[in-house]
Amino acid sequence: MSLGNVQDGNVSFVFCFDPMIHFDSDVVRSYLAEFHRVMKPGAFAFLHYSNLTGIPGGDFQRNAHAWIFMLVQLFSHYAQKEGLQVVKQKTIDWGSGEKRVKDLDGLTLLRWASEPR
Repeated sequence: MSLGNVQDGNVSFVFCFDPMIHFDSDVVRSYLAEFHRVMKPGAFAFLHYSNLTGIPGGDFQRNAHAWIFMLVQLFSHYAQKEGLQVVKQKTIDWGSGEKRVKDLDGLTLLRWASEPR
């Protein structure tokens, strides 16, 4: 839940696609704080995470595609609390055929904006 080996304010772009779909909300928030810490002022981050809106607190392995409970709105709230500005946010479907789930994933472009609140 940390990027301990990365120096403060040293990163101009953060990219994370796929792992965060399995991160519980406290882990997501911890990484958002770490992303803020390592990013240069004005830097950007592009992140992919779960937008599974049902079954909070449930066993993620029983959820669609083993995604964990998270909401794009909650992700946005956490990001802003950690000093990251939401530039653009979108949900996308995941899977195909009978396994397709509408709006299961969130994609967000963030920008380092300020010190955390």
